[in-house]
Amino acid sequence: MIIRALREQAFKDIEMPEEYEEAIREFEANKDRLTKLMGENWQQAAKELAELKITQLTRQSIQETIYDMALYYDKNGKRLLSNVYTWSNSRSTDGYLVYLGHFDAKGVLGSRWTPVSRYGNLGVLLSRSVAKLVYPIDELCVCLIQPPIILPISCKRLS
Repeated sequence: MIIRALREQAFKDIEMPEEYEEAIREFEANKDRLTKLMGENWQQAAKELAELKITQLTRQSIQETIYDMALYYDKNGKRLLSNVYTWSNSRSTDGYLVYLGHFDAKGVLGSRWTPVSRYGNLGVLLSRSVAKLVYPIDELCVCLIQPPIILPISCKRLS
């Protein structure tokens, strides 16, 4: 899902940086092995998934996600990730992958799951490092990414 978002949205009309191409190749080369590992040893699979270059380049930390959701809500009165959740780039202390989302009047839901756990409302909230490559960033730009179209607030796309 994240690779598709990079190819079809974030880097749609511009050349993808080599660092991201390399990260995608690393994932593709390990995809079958990791899929098998998820059924055999989810702890090791979670560790390896969290350490993948594509994960570290594109997924936010829990702190970044909370900050972005709060700032976006304060600025626009709308909740990011209101009906979806996104995986973070890290694991819990006991080795699970960590997700965050479902931002409503009660707050934000955060929890941990194994790599094979998922239901249909998974979204993508890309790391700000992706936006910095795709969009011009200046002093006035608050670079928050809003799903599902993955555009930062008040940034203009490079032509």
